[in-house]
Amino acid sequence: MRDRRRLALPPAANAAGAALSPLLAVAAVAYAEHGWHVLPLRARAKVPATPHGFKDATASSERVIEWWRLSANSNIGIATGPSGLLAIDLDGEEGRDAWADLAARNRGHAPTRIYETGTGGLHIWFSGDGPSIPAREGAGLPPLRWHDLRHLAASAMIASGMELRDVSYVLGHATTATTERTYKHQFDRQTQHGRIRDGLAAAFPEARS
Repeated sequence: MRDRRRLALPPAANAAGAALSPLLAVAAVAYAEHGWHVLPLRARAKVPATPHGFKDATASSERVIEWWRLSANSNIGIATGPSGLLAIDLDGEEGRDAWADLAARNRGHAPTRIYETGTGGLHIWFSGDGPSIPAREGAGLPPLRWHDLRHLAASAMIASGMELRDVSYVLGHATTATTERTYKHQFDRQTQHGRIRDGLAAAFPEARS
């Protein structure tokens, strides 16, 4: 992010959350009043407890109080993007070593909050002074969805001459019929290109040597 300042955490309690005794509930309200977008997770888990997951996250302390009064033991989730946060999740020793190497090659990183996870990994938090920018936009890439990348991969596999059953397996389709129906135009084009190549090879056999 452009401005990596020291991450200032909010106080652990406040007037709005005073009536909520469990520590998680008090912390959730404090985070919301700090401007972070909070959502409840299932107790002792990372699974959202709301119908739309991170899309339900809010900075409304009133809504957060309602959630934690329904389930005071809910774990706390924070939607990093709308909260202006960047969280780096490092798993195990391999993740720690990779981060240490990256930091060493870039003269370290700004002082910030670092937390150890229950599985021995690390969460490293940064904050910025401006609205969050999707990584795609930051990299100057055109609008893309994961589904677009899937279609691109399928087209590349078909263009390379990969067998239908193999393409179907990689894409995770239940049957080859689904793959053939979805990408029929690609297979038709590949078949046409194959006929053209074969025709040229027969007409100019010396070009093959």
